[in-house]
Amino acid sequence: MKEEVSVLAESRESSKTLPGKTGKKKLRAWYKNWQLYLLALPALAIIAVFCYAPMYGIIIAFKDYNVIQGIGGSPWADPIFKHFTEFVTDPYFLDMLWNTLRLSLCSLLVFPLPILFALLLNEIRVKSLRTTVQSSRTRRTLFRWSFPSACALLFWSIRRTASASSTA
Repeated sequence: MKEEVSVLAESRESSKTLPGKTGKKKLRAWYKNWQLYLLALPALAIIAVFCYAPMYGIIIAFKDYNVIQGIGGSPWADPIFKHFTEFVTDPYFLDMLWNTLRLSLCSLLVFPLPILFALLLNEIRVKSLRTTVQSSRTRRTLFRWSFPSACALLFWSIRRTASASSTA
């Protein structure tokens, strides 16, 4: 028992005397690698903006939110879980839960299909058939997105045609 205590005491003393970086050495290491810290800065900013900033809005679940008073000025809900109990006791709760679970399950089942399609396409030995299938698939996706986006761009365009500006 005494041996264990002495071993523990020795390990504590040796950990205190381990060589570590002093303040000057840490500052020198910081200046030496300043490019790496600068490179990490955008990633840290993105994490702060998109992961930590929205956490402030979660407080609304525990408050009786008033738009005029804002999140900070709104009073706390009287029983703190008031809104949760209202949600769970809602008559449509089970329907909403079932719809959410069903959509999640469908997305999990559909997720591997494009990967499987790409793997199967890779196994086609006839190159002309493979390129035809790839092109038709790509064209279908391209046209599905390009036509509505072009229509939206034209519809919400700020520029006016000569005929429209002359009549106005």
